[in-house]
Amino acid sequence: MSLGVNLKQLRQEKGWTQGDLSKASGVKLGHVSRLERDDTDPKLSTIYKLLEALDCSPDTLLMDENQVGISARMKAAFDRADNLVDEEKEIVLNIIDKYCTAAGMEQLMESKRFIIGVGKK
Repeated sequence: MSLGVNLKQLRQEKGWTQGDLSKASGVKLGHVSRLERDDTDPKLSTIYKLLEALDCSPDTLLMDENQVGISARMKAAFDRADNLVDEEKEIVLNIIDKYCTAAGMEQLMESKRFIIGVGKK
C-alpha cells in the first residue's frame, strides 16, 4: 500500500476525520487530504508529525506492501493491533493462538497420514 492508503487506514482506525488528524498533527487539512490521495510527498518533518499524532511506527505508516515480504506485513499488523484496547488485544491474541494450534494439528495429522500411508503399501 502507498503512504496515502496507510495514512487513511491509520486515521480511520482511530475514528478520526481528516480534520481531526490535522488538529492532532499540526499538518494542514488540505495537505492531509493531498497526502491521502498520494498527490504529494511529505517532508520528513511532516512524517514525524503524523507518526506522533497517529502513535504508530514508521514501518506502519511508510510500508508499501507490494515491496516487502509477509513478515514485514505481519509486523505492521501487530503494530496496529497494539493500539487496540486490552480487551480487543485479547481477542486478537486468542484468534492467533487458536489458528496456530489448528495449523499445528493439521501438520501433525498430515505427517501421520504420510507415515500410515507408507505402511499400507
